[in-house]
Amino acid sequence: MSNPLITELERRFLSKFRAVVDELRREFPSIRITTFSHSVGSATSYQGHSVGIACLFLHAPPDHADNIALSIDVMHLTSEPKLNEASVCWGAGAGPGGLEADLIDSPIPFSTAALDQVEAELPVLYRALSSALRDPPFPHAAA
Repeated sequence: MSNPLITELERRFLSKFRAVVDELRREFPSIRITTFSHSVGSATSYQGHSVGIACLFLHAPPDHADNIALSIDVMHLTSEPKLNEASVCWGAGAGPGGLEADLIDSPIPFSTAALDQVEAELPVLYRALSSALRDPPFPHAAA
């Protein structure tokens, strides 16, 4: 049985993300760019879910993060659901911070209004992601 909150996340964001991915792939053909929707915390009692765009630099130096993601995350799906992240962040190995943009300072109750706000501010995340792909924190041959 599907969780209605996950269904709502996917309905609102995945088709938008797929359209952005198509554009990004044309602009950055040397970077592997995909959408995702997956559970988080399956080994704990604090179930969550994440939807987003994942970008993998195939030729990143071994001592640098080779990935960056735009993600919208929900936590505590089985108790009091909260939006806990709407961000663009580098993977492990990134330089100081690794965070390019963040729309949520601290977890907020999951609601239509909260999703509306994140959806309205998606252009901020898209610009941060595109900028990071264009100018990663390591030497990278332009596409």
